Amino acid sequence: MSATPDIPADWRALLERAADFPRILVLGPPDAGKSTLCRLLADAAGARLLDSDLGQKMVGPPACVTLGRADGTLERMRFAGSTDPLRARAALLHGIASLGGADGPLVINTGGLVRGPGHPLTLATIDAAAPALVVTLGDWPERAALATARPDVELAALAPSPLARRKTDGERRAARRAVFQAHLRDAVPVTLAPEAAPPLPEGAASGLLACLADARGEDRALAQLQGWNADGLQLLAPPVEEVGKVRWGVMMLDAEGRDRPLGA
Repeated sequence: MSATPDIPADWRALLERAADFPRILVLGPPDAGKSTLCRLLADAAGARLLDSDLGQKMVGPPACVTLGRADGTLERMRFAGSTDPLRARAALLHGIASLGGADGPLVINTGGLVRGPGHPLTLATIDAAAPALVVTLGDWPERAALATARPDVELAALAPSPLARRKTDGERRAARRAVFQAHLRDAVPVTLAPEAAPPLPEGAASGLLACLADARGEDRALAQLQGWNADGLQLLAPPVEEVGKVRWGVMMLDAEGRDRPLGA
């Protein structure tokens, strides 16, 4: 790979070795360049992308763990129900473990929660992903503890991207809103029998985020609850064949794609 001023030397060295690792997990704080590095690694290794960042997506809709390609093509998804990785911890780890069994090389993107309460989640993510290589971008207080906590995993510490720019909370919300809107742009009314869903969570109201799964249990599309009565549940969702059941999230989504936690 030819040297360019946009790609640090340690990144170039890793990209030349990317095909040696069947599964690469990328960790780091927000705005360190994780998404950029994941795309470069996927291209270099001919790998698919497993996107476990629930809020700022490379592949598929927010509030989901997704599997696809570096161009954004979505192949499979696992609903987590929230963009908060701590609130959705169990579903997040289940999604990583289940989608991580995909054939062929895999690059795994993560959210930026690595400090403080994010450290136990980082260790659990490593366990769920079972990577051949863990790449850390930048530095944070708990990073050095990874080698001690997971001594059997090969680690590579890289500098953050020189082009990385700190995003504001408003920019992050706007990006999520745009992806939610795109996913639900062609939504149509869907009516399901009450027995097709678990009980509604406390505080549920119109706008509750949900996911439609097919008869095999594969998550197919996000949905918004519109209402319910004794005859059934009314939702808006992209067209899905063979809807088997619905699963509820723990966040609300308004008509413009703006999200907030359930109960907030």
